[in-house]
Amino acid sequence: MSLESVKIYVGVTDLDWFEFLSARSVDEVNFWQPGGRSQFRALQPGELFLFKLHSPNNFIVGGGLFGHASIVPISLAWEAFGDKNGAASLDEMRGRVARNRREPVDFRTDYSIGCRILEQPFFWPRDLWLPIADRWAPSIVVAVIANQDDERLRGDIDRLLSEGCRVPNARLASCRSKLREEARSRIARAGGGRWRRQDIERIVRDHEGYLANAPELEHYVHPNNWGDLRGTMAKESAAIIIGQSGTGKTLATKMLYDELRKVTPGLTRVPIRLGPSQLRDDTTPPPVLYDIEDSWGRFDFDPNSRPWNDQLGDFLASARPDRMIIATSRLDVAQAAGVLPTIKPWVVGLEAENYDKVARQKLYRSRIDSLPRDLRPLARSSERQVLDNLATPLEIQKFFDALRTQDREGLKNPPGFVGAAIDRAHQDSIELTVIEQIEGGVMCRPPLSCGPS
Repeated sequence: MSLESVKIYVGVTDLDWFEFLSARSVDEVNFWQPGGRSQFRALQPGELFLFKLHSPNNFIVGGGLFGHASIVPISLAWEAFGDKNGAASLDEMRGRVARNRREPVDFRTDYSIGCRILEQPFFWPRDLWLPIADRWAPSIVVAVIANQDDERLRGDIDRLLSEGCRVPNARLASCRSKLREEARSRIARAGGGRWRRQDIERIVRDHEGYLANAPELEHYVHPNNWGDLRGTMAKESAAIIIGQSGTGKTLATKMLYDELRKVTPGLTRVPIRLGPSQLRDDTTPPPVLYDIEDSWGRFDFDPNSRPWNDQLGDFLASARPDRMIIATSRLDVAQAAGVLPTIKPWVVGLEAENYDKVARQKLYRSRIDSLPRDLRPLARSSERQVLDNLATPLEIQKFFDALRTQDREGLKNPPGFVGAAIDRAHQDSIELTVIEQIEGGVMCRPPLSCGPS
């Protein structure tokens, strides 16, 4: 079916009808109309019929493929479809018909009703209901969306993905194609005909968008100079975050991107890892955020990164609102490179001091619920002791990692158990940096000798 011939019918129904049927596994349903005075001709077999709940529940909640329509006595509809009419008994169905007709119920009357038989029905869970309150007057009971041309329909979908799900412009076509493929499979009864929120989230995430914050950003704690970073980005369209190891520079760039794409629909993040030539030659359509991580080396100054010395300042100066740049570097590495004076207008520091007492409390408390239940009370009661000894986000995270993995026998001495976790957090934070340096080859660069003599 081409997009040019797409026709969708939206019918309004009761919450009781929807909830009754959504709790059952049915291959067809009767979306009946209480009046039974006019034949239904809005759709052809196989076209899409959607369910909208009566106001004030202004949501589209599911649908099915139109099969056929007829006007029959209610007794015949019950005999043919039983509880697929959305009621537990014929008398209950009669009561609903009378209520919709706004007349007293008469259990002896064989009302004529309009029957719209829908095949392969699907019922969305509540977190996937589509709100339409701003577009739907309470008096409207049906609507037909018909004959959208390809360009207009594609534009509507892309706008929803870009503005609602923050999918970058460069990934829109691929995301739209994948969603269409998954929708067709659900109509063919894949997954029981149900499209779960996590299924949609996975597709959107695979295309660099989101329906909700990424787990690592869900409880992000902003440093006290976050306003400086946002202000520099607003003024210069570029910034470089510089600080010691473990202060959260990489996570800060992720949070910055998350916030920027909320106000810049279609923003694409492009990691730059291959030097200035990658940034210079990149052709990603705007808007784009270039993310340059550790431009002069991850652990100490890498002589191979010298091209950045001469060019990074020029790149930062040429940034603009639709082609932004965010970079990170450890302070000692940037100092060794000798470039700080040339990039001063774009530097935003990120050190342990940028997490004040309240911020560090939030960092700590946001991690407690991730612990096993038996460790949570101890973690809550130890907050002051831990924060008196640990300063950076990395150290705090390593403390919680230590609590999870220490021998539970140590809980017989709670102060000792906590003290050991603090010591491990210090040690693991240092060891992590050393291990990464070794894996990165830093500790084997001349003039150091790491091999046998």
